Amino acid sequence: MTEGVFRYSQAGDVPALKALWHIVFGDDLRYLDGFYRILYMPERCGLVEVDGEIISAAYLIPGARYNDKSFAYLFAVATYEKFRGRGYAALIAKRLCDDAFSSGTSGIAPPPATPELISYYKRSLGMSEGFKKKGEKNEPHVSFENDWKLFSDFHGKERGHGPARLLLLMNDGSDTEKYGSVVWPHVFE
Repeated sequence: MTEGVFRYSQAGDVPALKALWHIVFGDDLRYLDGFYRILYMPERCGLVEVDGEIISAAYLIPGARYNDKSFAYLFAVATYEKFRGRGYAALIAKRLCDDAFSSGTSGIAPPPATPELISYYKRSLGMSEGFKKKGEKNEPHVSFENDWKLFSDFHGKERGHGPARLLLLMNDGSDTEKYGSVVWPHVFE
């Protein structure tokens, strides 16, 4: 077996990406079709291939804008079980974050669902806790991309509420707690 190779996705990768997502997370095809119809763009997805097979992927979706700051969400980081523990997910996440920061993104937040994922993101990406949900809604002066709002409506009907904690990685090292309520995803309310 050869080493994994990172690349950005291409439109023809969608069937393999959907299969990976479905197997790792168990989401049904209706949900996956909604995500790919509304939010997927090849340049938003990084992946790793081994011997021509997509074995790991993640998505970086533009999110909130607040004053001069722009935020993105690291979404659906997935690796087939037999390839876990080799650093492929971290490789993808780091590359997506680095490229986003180089392009002007101010902060990146993954919406992890479990304490294990929170620990993983803190350890592998150096993320800090940015927000603990206390029932607040987004600040009224925070704006979101239209496709994110469309996905929010779809996601809310399919999944309901989101996680109680949100991690955040800031490009300039600024205090994550300052922006926690700003980047809380519209989709999770």
